[in-house]
Amino acid sequence: MLRFYLWRALGKRADDLRSGGDWDGATKHYQEAKEEFAGYRRNAENGSTGAWYEAACQLAIARGIMDRGDLDGATTAYAEAFRINPE
Repeated sequence: MLRFYLWRALGKRADDLRSGGDWDGATKHYQEAKEEFAGYRRNAENGSTGAWYEAACQLAIARGIMDRGDLDGATTAYAEAFRINPE
């Protein structure tokens, strides 16, 4: 359960950094949030239910990459989000 709240805190920090224009810092925190939630999901009883949250972190990473103007990188990041959870 602590990993879940760590994931939420990292995501909030990333949102704040992105709002302030710190794209690199935001991307780093979104990546950390994604990794923490993946760990949480692996340890949860029904790990498949958390794929949406992991994909949401990946989408936030993709948005930060696009905000920096790297359309090729954003396309790759969006594809990864779809791979994590195609729904």
